[in-house]
Amino acid sequence: MIRGIFYRGMSHTTMPNKVKQVFFKMLGNKIGCNVTLQNSVRFDSENIEVSDGAVLNYGAQLITGGGSAKITIGENTQIGPGTIICTISHEMGDSNKRAGKRVYKDIVIGKGVWIGANATIISGVTIADGCVIGAGALVNKSTEPNGLYVGVPAKRIRDL
Repeated sequence: MIRGIFYRGMSHTTMPNKVKQVFFKMLGNKIGCNVTLQNSVRFDSENIEVSDGAVLNYGAQLITGGGSAKITIGENTQIGPGTIICTISHEMGDSNKRAGKRVYKDIVIGKGVWIGANATIISGVTIADGCVIGAGALVNKSTEPNGLYVGVPAKRIRDL
């Protein structure tokens, strides 16, 4: 019952942060201390772990698709508004249906990471500790620690 109500729009209301955290935990997710979940943050299922001090800004989407893959967000990480973090992909299908069998791969976002607005993080990626991901970036490969990554696809442009 809770899952159905929550997915039909409760995440888009202006409920207090502590109440949102309770609902996310009831869905089977793990939420650390002092986590901020702004309005319109969307978790589509369980298998999501958000560590202490993290901030998920307006409209961020964490999508596991009900598969076995997990999203892990490290301590003091900030996720920008409109960011999409998605563990689902597909095998290449034949010409009748190119999106073949679903494939689920974990996403790990390290400690102290800052992800800018409208970034997209795709399945199988690890963002190392201390990285900054520029607004609008598409992260399709894992990063090395303490780097600034920008662009589509995201590339390291400098050390931090």
